[in-house]
Amino acid sequence: VSVGKQDYERRKLIEKEARKVRTQIEKQEALIEEFEAKIAAIDKMLADPHNHSEKVASGELFQEYETFKKQLEEAMHHWETLHILLEEVQDQI
Repeated sequence: VSVGKQDYERRKLIEKEARKVRTQIEKQEALIEEFEAKIAAIDKMLADPHNHSEKVASGELFQEYETFKKQLEEAMHHWETLHILLEEVQDQI
């Protein structure tokens, strides 16, 4: 097997790995957008507590808010990790 063919095969594998990581990044970005939308919806409810007094009074809304904030933080951390991984993979090309 020639060196050129080995380089080509190696590059193909690296590009395949980069595509996988990009797909994971896109999924994380969609997840981040979902959490941000949920948080924004809760912010809107908290801005008008009279229409959502039962959920506000029970603490349910605050609990959901904290849960989504934590999930958003985790998703963003995972997104950052994936970007670092993508850079490392692309550096191999």
